Amino acid sequence: MLSRALPASGARSLVAPASAAAALLAASGWLTDPAIGYLAACALATVVGVASVRRTAPRSLRLPLWVTFTALVVMLLAAGRAQMRLTRFSRAPAEVGATQSERQRALLESRVTEELEQLREAAHRALEIPAEPSAAVSLLEHAIHDVDHRALFVVRGDTLVSWAGTLHAEPRALVAPSGVVGTPFGLTLYAAVDSAGTRAVASALLQASPPADRLARGLAQRIASDEVTEGFTFSPPTDTATRDVLRFMDGGRPLFVARSIVPAVEEVRFRLLERARVRVGLALLLAMMAFVVCVARREAGSLALVGGVLVVLRCVTVVPLSAYSTRSRLFDAGIYFFPAGRVYAANGGALLLVSATLLLAVMLLVRRLGARLPRLAAIATCAALIGTGPFIVGALSRGITPPASGTGGALWLIWSIPLCLAATTLLVLGAWAGRVALGGRRGVNAAVGPTIALLAAILAPLVWQAPGQWPAWYSWLWMLAVAMLVLARPSRRAVLAAATVAGLASTTVVWGRTSRGRMELAERDVRGLAAPDEYGVALAARLAANLAGDALPRTAQALLERYVLSDLSASGYPVALTAWSEGRPLATFGSAPFDVAFDTVGAVAAQAIAKQRRVSMITRANVYGVRVLAVPMRGGAVTILLAPRTRLIGNDAYARWYGLPPAEGAEPPYTVQVSGDSLAPHSTVRWRRDGPELHGDWAVRDAATAARVHVEVDLRGLDSLIPRGGLLVLANLAAVGLIWLLGAVADGRVGRWWRLRRRRLRSYRTRLSIALFLFFLVPASAFAVWSWRQLVEDAQASRRLLVTETMRAVSGVGEPQWLRRESARLDTKLLLYSSGVLVDASDSLFADLAPMGRLLRPDVALSLGVSEEVSATRGEHLPGATGMLGYRVLASTVGSNMVIAAPARVDDLLLDRRRRDLSVLLIFATALGAAAAFWLSAVAARQLARPIGALRAAARAVARGEREL
Repeated sequence: MLSRALPASGARSLVAPASAAAALLAASGWLTDPAIGYLAACALATVVGVASVRRTAPRSLRLPLWVTFTALVVMLLAAGRAQMRLTRFSRAPAEVGATQSERQRALLESRVTEELEQLREAAHRALEIPAEPSAAVSLLEHAIHDVDHRALFVVRGDTLVSWAGTLHAEPRALVAPSGVVGTPFGLTLYAAVDSAGTRAVASALLQASPPADRLARGLAQRIASDEVTEGFTFSPPTDTATRDVLRFMDGGRPLFVARSIVPAVEEVRFRLLERARVRVGLALLLAMMAFVVCVARREAGSLALVGGVLVVLRCVTVVPLSAYSTRSRLFDAGIYFFPAGRVYAANGGALLLVSATLLLAVMLLVRRLGARLPRLAAIATCAALIGTGPFIVGALSRGITPPASGTGGALWLIWSIPLCLAATTLLVLGAWAGRVALGGRRGVNAAVGPTIALLAAILAPLVWQAPGQWPAWYSWLWMLAVAMLVLARPSRRAVLAAATVAGLASTTVVWGRTSRGRMELAERDVRGLAAPDEYGVALAARLAANLAGDALPRTAQALLERYVLSDLSASGYPVALTAWSEGRPLATFGSAPFDVAFDTVGAVAAQAIAKQRRVSMITRANVYGVRVLAVPMRGGAVTILLAPRTRLIGNDAYARWYGLPPAEGAEPPYTVQVSGDSLAPHSTVRWRRDGPELHGDWAVRDAATAARVHVEVDLRGLDSLIPRGGLLVLANLAAVGLIWLLGAVADGRVGRWWRLRRRRLRSYRTRLSIALFLFFLVPASAFAVWSWRQLVEDAQASRRLLVTETMRAVSGVGEPQWLRRESARLDTKLLLYSSGVLVDASDSLFADLAPMGRLLRPDVALSLGVSEEVSATRGEHLPGATGMLGYRVLASTVGSNMVIAAPARVDDLLLDRRRRDLSVLLIFATALGAAAAFWLSAVAARQLARPIGALRAAARAVARGEREL
């Protein structure tokens, strides 16, 4: 029995695969605990394996073995380099940090010197600008090359003649021949040239401070940093210089002093390991795939296959996959974690690797064992899988945790594909047991199971009941689909049928679990309205501890900088910071729009100043409680207002313009509203279903208010769910197809198929099939691209119309404080330009941070000035989105060359939902049409090729003399 499991060439042929297995296990151990011992073991096993490939390995195993050992060598090089750096830094962190800092300072000096030379060259070229405005702008843009980080403008007297690029500094401050000018959120490097009353100034962004660095990166930040250093700090030039700083000189004039930042020792170790883990992990994944192909070859034997699968599963348990969560949400336990699965289902990536490995092993074992399974065991397996299969997939789906920020397409794939692979493994095993149990008896058609599964998937959103479950009879429908699949007759499309049922099942359970998760998020939202949770309070206290005793921030820019550098900025809690001095507020910054009684907040600040200690209290805002934390500082106090994470507080429509991450990146999971009427107190949210929506109500009562919180969860109709589900099923089928293809390569079937079919691929029928398929695919793809562009244009047109109408509604121009008054009335930011220069803003913080700079966009100036247009709109690149600014010329009575600008909101959820729905429908229709065209083209080619085949046969018969003409 053991001899059947061994390869035909004997046990000696397993030396190389065994060495590869040992090397893989050692590499996995190094990822868990970077130690030289693991690298030594991996290197020794790799050397032994490479030496034994030519001597003992069968010829068919050599290629995958060479790929395996090549990937292991790459892994050893990456891990060894990281190990050497880590050891060297651990022994002498100060010396290594000083050496790397010196290299970074030298690199910065060379880059700044080169940048100044290019800026001076551009300034000299700017003195020769032509009189025609558009030609002048074109010449200036060509001179600076980089319009996003550089700017070039020409001044004659006090008049700005022409300009190009993005200027982040005040143009009137650039008075010296060269220098560095500080702005609220960065540093600007410039060089100027004067000639006959004309001054040309070229500038470049040297460094951007948080959060402006998310909108534009300066020259110093574009210099690649290593694991030991992390950017630079700049300070004004001084006469004294030390060895650990760069005192940059330009023509004998000091411009700045720069220091290279060396993080703490533990942070450097973390960065070294994180970068190494990515490279080593990719090499290890490639080695594991090649290793599986090797042990799955028939020549390796069944023992090698089983052992190889166990090795891969052991590697999955050893490798700390959660460490890759900073790179991909696939490994984030916060969105998927199934406790009963332990390390095999600790995150989506672990479940994906385990499911893919088991599916490949089951496919190969089923193919090789054939009918060699006891019939009683086959019957028991069929009964077990029919009865428990749907419930196993449902249990695995309980690990899904939808985030409060919303669920996008990437998360649906992260959840659906691993579940589909796990379900396909069970169904392939069940179908094999069913064929053995039926023996020679005829089963049902292979299409019956997928048809019933399709019906069940379509019925799923229709029969979903509040508070989040399907009726009892619904599980029997899936059990029937599994039974029909298990009891189907043998077919070449058995794997496709199993994958289809599994794909439909995984899509259905993911939809059900995410819908239930959205309801749980809504319930958590309304239960936490009383006050912020302990985690948020701890983060606020940490920020308060950092502020205590420091100088009072007196501007909104300073408050924003302190907020961005704190842990609260990434937590998603609505926060407002206010600086108080002598009983009045000096500056305020808020990450979300919520209001509280300012007199109450001022009283808390006064207590903190009087007692010189931190003061905390909870006050009410609407129906939710807000934590007020006052911190005494030198010159006054700062109050930190922390609200609960609730959708009663809207998102800041201009958060992306400030460089702040949006509160949500996808469609909101639910909506919350407050109604004045009250309900009788009860302990749970009362849910009911109304069409495609779930409605819930919650009574909110305290000493002053009695209200009802109303929650709605939009389940969406079949018109939007079917395209989304269809795309998910296609993605699931593609994932199963890749596993099947890997198994076919391992089993040698792909090579045999290619040798048998390569001549047929040149036949008339094949060429005709390809031509017919492309005849559909090319125009369909062109139409899809055109439709996508139309969707984007429609979205931009809607925003353009909205911002244009907003600017038309501006009134009272020229009156005192008109800009800020109109900004508050229209609920938008407003900017005012005079002769191309930004001179006023309703929000100075927005003007300092916005990526358009301090000068009017040159193309807008040409459109409004030369072309004499009344209004214009231009797009702006923002983090993760495309913003839009609208411009309008003001009446000549206000002032000459006056232009008002307003940004478009970036939180239009209804518009984004419509665009996503149409995009998904378009992609689904194109994919479905391409699949249908591929099948129909083959059918049509087969029919059209029959007359040609008949004529060819007749001609050959005449040539052989079997027929007469």
